[in-house]
Amino acid sequence: MNNALCITTDSQSRVQVVWCDYRDQNWEVYYKRSLDGGASWESDARLTFDSYDSTNPSIATDDQNRVHVAWEDTRDGNREIYYKRGLQAIDWTIMVYCCADNDLDLAGVEDLNELEWAGSTDDVNMIYLLDRFGEDDTRLYYVDHDSNGQSDGCDMNIISTDITSDASSWIATEEDMGNPETLRDFCLWTMDWYPLDTLFSFNLGPWQRYIFKQQHWRDI
Repeated sequence: MNNALCITTDSQSRVQVVWCDYRDQNWEVYYKRSLDGGASWESDARLTFDSYDSTNPSIATDDQNRVHVAWEDTRDGNREIYYKRGLQAIDWTIMVYCCADNDLDLAGVEDLNELEWAGSTDDVNMIYLLDRFGEDDTRLYYVDHDSNGQSDGCDMNIISTDITSDASSWIATEEDMGNPETLRDFCLWTMDWYPLDTLFSFNLGPWQRYIFKQQHWRDI
């Protein structure tokens, strides 16, 4: 059973839709998109993960083709409005899984600064999971462009958007980055939030570097 459909298009004629669905035995918000004007559709992506009802979703795109979703939710005991941002319907997503809870602490920040020198664009999303050398310092970032940044990352000034709260369904304030479940949660969450065709994953720490096609990488 599904209901409360809302649909939008962007400047490249990509069609995106959200709706509330009862397949999980309570109302949850789902999303999917079409890259060819509705002729074919990608798989459903679930956006909400609590045990309470999430209903009446709305979706809109802005002038940079970023997607914004709002809905009603009863998780607080009454109906409140919740919001997700950053579902940019583009073809590439770069994920960085940075285990810097060691002597790579400063290197992890420098690598993020190097990415900020380029920043996410209309064609590429960059998502950076960073665990630094300390307690309660695991952070998830949407990499923004730093117009004052340096190509070698030595400015040591993080300007990217902290999206940790958006991933509260799986991320802890101090993640075990050596646990493969953490990597899996990061990958699956990113695919659900940032629909993509191809993904590049670059990692500092115990994991390797991979390029995934969307139809294969859920198997990790």
